[in-house]
Amino acid sequence: MPSLAAGVQSGLTYLDTFPYACTEQTVSTFLPNAVTYRVYKQLGVDNPTLKTALETNLAAGLQRLASLQQLNGGWGWWAGDKSHPYITAYAVQGLVEATKAGYGVDQGMLNRGIAYLNDVLANPEAGSQNEVSNANARAYILFVLSEAGQADRGRTVALYDQRDKLDIYGRAYLLMTLQTLGDADRTSALVNDLTASATMRPTSVHWEERQTDYWNMGSDTRTTALALQALVRTQPDTVLVPNAVRYLMSIRENGHWRTTQESATALLALTEYIGQSKELQADYSYRAALDNQTLREGQVNRDNLNDPINFIVSLADLKQGGESQLALQRQAGSGTGSGRLYYTLRMRSYQDAASVQPLDLGVALRREYIAVNTDTLSPTGDLITQAKLGDLVQVRLTLTIPERMDYFALEDMLPAGLEALDTSLRTTSAAVQDPTLQNAEGTRPYWSYFNQSEIRDNRVALFATSLPRGTYTYTYLARASAPGTFQVLPATAYTMYAPEVFGRSAGAQFTVSR
Repeated sequence: MPSLAAGVQSGLTYLDTFPYACTEQTVSTFLPNAVTYRVYKQLGVDNPTLKTALETNLAAGLQRLASLQQLNGGWGWWAGDKSHPYITAYAVQGLVEATKAGYGVDQGMLNRGIAYLNDVLANPEAGSQNEVSNANARAYILFVLSEAGQADRGRTVALYDQRDKLDIYGRAYLLMTLQTLGDADRTSALVNDLTASATMRPTSVHWEERQTDYWNMGSDTRTTALALQALVRTQPDTVLVPNAVRYLMSIRENGHWRTTQESATALLALTEYIGQSKELQADYSYRAALDNQTLREGQVNRDNLNDPINFIVSLADLKQGGESQLALQRQAGSGTGSGRLYYTLRMRSYQDAASVQPLDLGVALRREYIAVNTDTLSPTGDLITQAKLGDLVQVRLTLTIPERMDYFALEDMLPAGLEALDTSLRTTSAAVQDPTLQNAEGTRPYWSYFNQSEIRDNRVALFATSLPRGTYTYTYLARASAPGTFQVLPATAYTMYAPEVFGRSAGAQFTVSR
């Protein structure tokens, strides 16, 4: 990447194109974009692409947020969820940043959100039953209110006196709030605390929590991003800042971080770093060579520092049975030589989907296809790997989780020749069986646990804000709509903000005959 700005751009693209739209993901489509646009404008950098993306995502996002807001002014993960303090604060932060970027928002929607946050602060027991999660949420709420120009000195100082209850990321939020309040002594103490808790490496630094605050979508990556943001605001000259930037850039995958929450928070921190660094003054030349053969070379300046530079080397181009050497060079060339060159190397391999084996990393998942009687439209119980064009097929997913999981997602990728039936449509026969969910308690409506379901042309997705431990069997019907033999990606299940808790079914091959 020619500059950090190019890395920010690729992260924004990931958030822009994320396929789902819960409250958090809705805000994440425009919040980092709004901050980046505001910082660039303050630096005198014109980026029409960024502006267009912000206006598009903001219009859709504000409309979506309005539909998701609860009567008490708060937001939950999905429509119908109870209001959640952390998620509400995130929505309010998005609205505040959109306003700072110069865009109009529904002031009534914003005021209702702020009123809900003040109600939470007035009730120490609001939120989860976990004392640490509640304290972290309060730190974030106080930070968001300070960003909105409504800092609460009394409650902020009171929380500082109980800072031992806070995780590292909660203390980072508290630090930024105290800095806004101009409280130099307490700010200095928290800076020292943040520095002491860092995990140092020769060329990077990051932060690790003692335990993960899953209820508030926490992760060590997000904590590192918030620690960076806090240090950029309070102690920008410390060596921890560039080393934390280097760490965050090194752990990206395909231009983004593991989750929408990690990506959005990292982008906010990196954008603030760009605002006080000289990242946008890059002016140098570069060359990438494999075994002394130039792959790509050129000049980087303000005209192209937002554009990622990508190239692919096939396995056939590497030395067979020997070692190949990749060289990356940055030099002044015809420019001033200022700026940093960032790079990421990835090796990718592919296999047939049908050969993928099941994997249990905390979640066990099995998928089966079952024949359906064409006369009664009832499943026969017979397992199948093929169907005739026009036939119905029952898809059965069996899921086992050993403990309660928050923000849980289940995605079943359909063969290209099958189309899931949406039984809510009038065009679907009344005889067709609705999707069902079974657990140890028997058959229940799937929405009693999975409060959001989506049918797409290539998948069926389910979401549970909190899923109790147990074994669940979910079934739905699909129609064979196109002939052919199809590779089928595994079904996957994971906690959306801690994707290391993960499970997948085996891949498959499914045939639709005429």
